[in-house]
Amino acid sequence: MKRRFLILTAIVALSGLQVQAKAQDLGTAENFAVLGGSTVTNTGSSVIKGDLGLWPGLAIIGFPPGIVVPPGTMHAGDAVAQQAQSDVTTAYNVLASLACPPGPPPGGHDLTGIDLGGLTLTPGVYCFSTSAQLTGVLTLDALGNGSALFVFQIGSTLTTASNSSIRLINGGQACKVFWQVGTSATLGTATALAGNILALSSITLTTGASVTGKALARNGAVTLDTNAFVDGCVAIDTQTLAALTVDSVISCPRTLGAYCAGGNGATGIVPSPPGSCGLSFAGTVETPAAALNTLNHHWLQSTTIPLVADMGAPVNSVFVFSAVDHLPVPEEGIESTVWGSDSCDISSFPVGWTMATLTTIYAKGWEDPVACQPGPNSDDFVGQYSFFGSGFQFIAAYANFSVSIFDTPTSGSPLSDDDPSTPGWQSADNEIDAIGTPICQPGDVVADAGPDQLAPKGKQVCFDGLNSTSTNGIATLSWDFNGDGVIDATGPVACISCDSIFRSNVTLFVTDTCGCVGTDIVDYNCNDPTNRVDASEKGSLLYYSKIELRWNAAGALNQDTFLTIVNDYPGDVYVQWYFINGDGPLAAVLDSTGGLIERAHDSCNSVDCVTYLTHDESNYMSMATGLPLGCQPFGILDPGTPPGRPDPDGPTGDRVLRGHAIAFAVDSAGNEISWNHLTGSVDIVNYANRSAWEYNAYAFQAVAAALGAQTDATPGQLLMDGAEYDYAFDKLLLDFYAVGSLAFSQMPISVMLDTDLTLFPVSADLRQDTTGPIVTKAKFDIWNQNEDGLSGTYRCISCWDQTLLSNYAAPNNFLIGNLQTNKGKARIDGMQSDVCNAPELCCHLGLDRACFPEIDHPAIDPECSKAAAILGVSDKILHFSGAATGRTDAGMTLVGQGQESATLLRDIIAPPDSLTTGGRGADGLDITNVNEVSVTPIQPISRESRRVVPNKK
Repeated sequence: MKRRFLILTAIVALSGLQVQAKAQDLGTAENFAVLGGSTVTNTGSSVIKGDLGLWPGLAIIGFPPGIVVPPGTMHAGDAVAQQAQSDVTTAYNVLASLACPPGPPPGGHDLTGIDLGGLTLTPGVYCFSTSAQLTGVLTLDALGNGSALFVFQIGSTLTTASNSSIRLINGGQACKVFWQVGTSATLGTATALAGNILALSSITLTTGASVTGKALARNGAVTLDTNAFVDGCVAIDTQTLAALTVDSVISCPRTLGAYCAGGNGATGIVPSPPGSCGLSFAGTVETPAAALNTLNHHWLQSTTIPLVADMGAPVNSVFVFSAVDHLPVPEEGIESTVWGSDSCDISSFPVGWTMATLTTIYAKGWEDPVACQPGPNSDDFVGQYSFFGSGFQFIAAYANFSVSIFDTPTSGSPLSDDDPSTPGWQSADNEIDAIGTPICQPGDVVADAGPDQLAPKGKQVCFDGLNSTSTNGIATLSWDFNGDGVIDATGPVACISCDSIFRSNVTLFVTDTCGCVGTDIVDYNCNDPTNRVDASEKGSLLYYSKIELRWNAAGALNQDTFLTIVNDYPGDVYVQWYFINGDGPLAAVLDSTGGLIERAHDSCNSVDCVTYLTHDESNYMSMATGLPLGCQPFGILDPGTPPGRPDPDGPTGDRVLRGHAIAFAVDSAGNEISWNHLTGSVDIVNYANRSAWEYNAYAFQAVAAALGAQTDATPGQLLMDGAEYDYAFDKLLLDFYAVGSLAFSQMPISVMLDTDLTLFPVSADLRQDTTGPIVTKAKFDIWNQNEDGLSGTYRCISCWDQTLLSNYAAPNNFLIGNLQTNKGKARIDGMQSDVCNAPELCCHLGLDRACFPEIDHPAIDPECSKAAAILGVSDKILHFSGAATGRTDAGMTLVGQGQESATLLRDIIAPPDSLTTGGRGADGLDITNVNEVSVTPIQPISRESRRVVPNKK
């Protein structure tokens, strides 16, 4: 059901400032500007806006001369500080656990060894394995998203050079910047740091350093020396303020609030002499109640107690008009803090009050009388502040430390605590002239978020507010995705991922140039998943489940496998292939004299190949030769004369080479791209048996990227996660006949049944520097025709597995003697299990590094099993007796249910220069004339070869 209604006041809007001032990740620590573990020591006139705390220590030294600005208070060793330290620990651990894209920029975010000075970074997680250094200016570009997070994970120390600074642009907020420091942080002289420092040990601010944010030390000391702490969600840099400035007088109809409570007594003043236009003031004449409800250059103080105005009804937006009481004129007036509440009570302020967000700056709040022009206006800048949700009737403005707009050293304030040389310097002129709210009429703003939305899990659902209208002109469109009153996105179009199955609604807030707002609520339904891998659809990533080549003892080819690939699109595309040797490793077999009987065989080797498909092309290749597409023969994975190993299924005398293949669309640089026009199939042809069977390749679609575009920002990492490519199945479904069943028999001919089952994990690491294949336990839940359930059957799968059901270990519930019926079904799930771990490892304890430091990759040991999505095919084998003795096969690609993510890792390999649209294969062979191609004998390939990736097990 779609609901639309109108709210006649403003909502927070402009990009860059739509975040809440309260950074919810910090819990109760959000109230603290400084929090130490052992001691807090100050020298000089440090100024702290927010609470100052210590736990478990008790000694807070140097306050005074240090100042904690009200309503901030000190907490030395009390329960409030203890809870804040607990919340800091939680936040610290969360920040440390966030994933940092591996590798250096531009692909990764590992900045180890790189000075932050001079860099411009966009939102994300950045990491240093050891120390971090800032020399000069670091620019953080929020890209217009005021909710954008910047997280810096630092292994040891954070150090800044003198006069270093953080520059936040395009809506960046210091309260959304986090520095997780593994040991200690030291800020150099006059450093201006933005963000929240969460240090495991100590934090030291040298003389004149300032923090727009917080200094939170878990275990050690915080040491201060004439420092300043500023609210991290107040816009103070000149670029941000300039981006919000409207160079005109507020022309919108407005009403002023009536005095309710607070302030510092009767402080209204009038010009002297009366009627003049000067800015020299003297005398106190008005009460706060009289002064607040007029625009008359009179001012009201709120040095220690906020000034509260009653707006008469809940409002979403308010204007705070400033007054100026001295020369030279400091163009100030963007008051630092505004709150809203449903009650006028400030006895426990700010408890029960919600902070507003600065959304607009008006260059002139109101003009001086004509007789006083063209002199300077005494009320030059007005800040508009907004709330989310239904708004508040009572508005509290705390004017201590209003923010200056200009950056002119010659126009400094005479007050001793001003710093005219600092952009966005702050003044201690604690004045407010009036607090107002816009007057809006029905129909001023009409929000239209479009129709209700329906999307499958794993896909994106997008909302369009372009049809919204306003009589005053639209200023911003903002979106709340979950009804919590927090703006999650801004702009005319907003999208959200359906990461799970649920139904909710999204609220569009359309704010006009006067601060009036209209809202529209639409439903969206993330329903049952449909974006799973499919063997009957087109995709951008193909898995060919089974390749099997056979040679007789004399080396003659008995069985070949043919892979088909189709590009069903009127455009050309590169295809990256990986052929993978699946059978497990075998050691060399020697006779009693040390002579070689059988050579050693590696497992899970891979060889890559790049081919080029022209528009609307269907092609194939023999795995025995790699032709006509021009790839290497599959035999390169286990070379010899003949290739392969003795048949693992029995003493047939055959040599066998088995495994699987992966293919996906890439661009000319080798990066994965979206190309959902590829299909594939496999034909396994046995020349000796004169039989053949066929199955379809699994096709994963690229989900979000446009046709031809890169699938994501991390080349070499293909994510089957419902966002980059389709999900894999959570469980596979196997339909089978019992081993030993005679269901197909018709006397005098009996037909004995068995099934050759191929399974493999979808996740694979095909990089040369690899940790090896994933190990998982394929757990089988089996039911017979009578719906009796049987359990206990499993198989450990590493890289790839092809096994006859008759050869499964006990309890083998595929045997007719155990199943008790001819027909059965199974559900197969890849699970983590200690039974599939190498016995000498302590995987289940998570202590591999400590137990076995000699292991090449102890942190990600390949022999420790993991839960994994699996795919596969089944080949029903029918053995005929009597006059029609023989064998035939009938295979099928297995289907599945549910969703499970998987990851394919590989090295980026650009296609060779010879690969063109002229029908040439990866090695430059002319594939349009197969007779031209000569195949040379296969030579053994070095384990260090670029194109052969050995298993590291």
